[in-house]
Amino acid sequence: MEKEIIFSDMYGRELFRIPDDSCIHVISFDGQRTTYPCKYVSAAETNIGGCIYERGTFAQEQAEKGAVFAPSDQRPEDIGMYEIHQIRSTRQTDYAFRSFEEARNAFQPLDYTRAYAGMLAPNQFLEHLFSLHNAGERPFGRRMRSMSVSDVVVILKGGAANAHYVDSFGFAPVPRFLEPDTLPVSERNSISGYTVTVSVPIGNKAFVLAENPRAVQPFVTWQSSRDNKNCEWGHYYDRRTDAVRDLYRRLNQERDFQRDFPPKKRDLER
Repeated sequence: MEKEIIFSDMYGRELFRIPDDSCIHVISFDGQRTTYPCKYVSAAETNIGGCIYERGTFAQEQAEKGAVFAPSDQRPEDIGMYEIHQIRSTRQTDYAFRSFEEARNAFQPLDYTRAYAGMLAPNQFLEHLFSLHNAGERPFGRRMRSMSVSDVVVILKGGAANAHYVDSFGFAPVPRFLEPDTLPVSERNSISGYTVTVSVPIGNKAFVLAENPRAVQPFVTWQSSRDNKNCEWGHYYDRRTDAVRDLYRRLNQERDFQRDFPPKKRDLER
């Protein structure tokens, strides 16, 4: 009988299985992908990349890093994962820590930054995630504040994505979190067969999302000039949700860069 390696979350709940002598890939919080060969040791132990892990300890290690993982032929989003997004500047955002009813009209996805990513076990619900990320020894505790009202949790599983606002009591669906404002048709331009539908200026740059339904990968994000004429560094995707998430990541990275290295006035005027 062929041996199977069982991967579970840090509480022992099964996530997926792979055959002996196959591989997984781990995606760090910063987006770096690393492939690890895996070998069956026993029902309770696995050799992952040359290190022996007891069941659940590998998942705990990744949870502490905000990393996700999956078999080499799948994505963490297919297995089940979640992201926590928190308001970037609570002092400058009127609805920070407010109920969804109070935030409804001012709510803006670009106010948020991705604060955490983790694996989602079967039958693990939003209430469980809230408890986990409010515990004293919560994952990523030194890099993010505890989950609070006005945070957004994105659940990704089996190709579907759903966003939920942490409300005063329970959670409110916020589908528009994954739907940034699109450009009017009159302001859209075409680049290499893709039509730019979203453009967000930041400093002397812009980051855009473009679509081509006839392309093998119909969605792309680019770094662009503010007039959207000079696009480069394309990231291509099969699903629009993935492209939107990448757009947000790129914007946050640029915000961090410009915070540390603010553009000069003459650069902004170009």
